[in-house]
Amino acid sequence: MELDDMKLAWQTLGARLDAQNALNFHLFKESRLDKMRARLRLLSWGQAAVLAFGIVCVLCAGSFWFDHLATPHLFVAGLVMHLYGIAVIGVVARTFVLIAQIDYAAPVLSIEQQLTRLHTHYMRTGWYIGLPWLLLWVPADIVVCAWFGFDLYVNLPKLVYYGLASGLIGLIVVYATVYWIPWPASIANAVRSRSASLDGAKQFLDEIAKFEQP
Repeated sequence: MELDDMKLAWQTLGARLDAQNALNFHLFKESRLDKMRARLRLLSWGQAAVLAFGIVCVLCAGSFWFDHLATPHLFVAGLVMHLYGIAVIGVVARTFVLIAQIDYAAPVLSIEQQLTRLHTHYMRTGWYIGLPWLLLWVPADIVVCAWFGFDLYVNLPKLVYYGLASGLIGLIVVYATVYWIPWPASIANAVRSRSASLDGAKQFLDEIAKFEQP
């Protein structure tokens, strides 16, 4: 075999190997992206349930505070739950937008940046709409009890004040525990994290990035 023929044969073999490697990477990437999509669908289903809860809060609490304008404590309780429902709807809507904006055809680094934005938003707003329930159970109970003809604030004022005080203390303790106390990074991250779906999606992207490395 002449030298030129040998070079041509090696070039052909190299091109075939490159094509095979590219195909293998494409198949691997698509399989991991499919798993990532499945994880994000789970997140979407959970957010849909939260959205439904927010809508219920807006509809029920909105009519409640409007019907009790002359009763200050019932008006305030209903208005607080109404505003909370609006906040929940806004948070979930933003989450859906960030999920829809993920471009699976983009480079891995770009997808990772998009997923990071979603993860940051989801975790941060999760604390914002979750922790207030240490206090919100009080106005929520006032509203529910009023529907059944029982005025919780008038009949059990000490319970209301105790609930608000204990909830405020709880908020301070949780915030201090998570953000002020110098926990080891691994423990602090575990406390702050609340999304197995997003963590799993990030893991699949990491696998693609490792496979992509030379």
